[in-house]
Amino acid sequence: MEHDDPDRLARAARAGDREAFRGLFLATHRDLRLYIAAHGVSREQVEETLQATYVAALEKIATYRDDGAARPWLKRIAYHQLVDRWREQRRQAALEG
Repeated sequence: MEHDDPDRLARAARAGDREAFRGLFLATHRDLRLYIAAHGVSREQVEETLQATYVAALEKIATYRDDGAARPWLKRIAYHQLVDRWREQRRQAALEG
């Protein structure tokens, strides 16, 4: 499946089409990578967060609402991944003194 409308791809992925989820990744990964990078994380953290975002999205695809907002839905997931990473970094820093 070529790059396509992210909302249509998300609907198809929600219906169980694995190839549509691949298409959703292809249609959104550049924009999502820039969104994550804009939060001031390292290149390594960008890639880790991007990967974690798509894993979480695949796990949560059944919760995607057909409201024409696939990109914002993915950005919310990415934001929560970033927040989780920041909390873990603060926790680690506190433990290390």
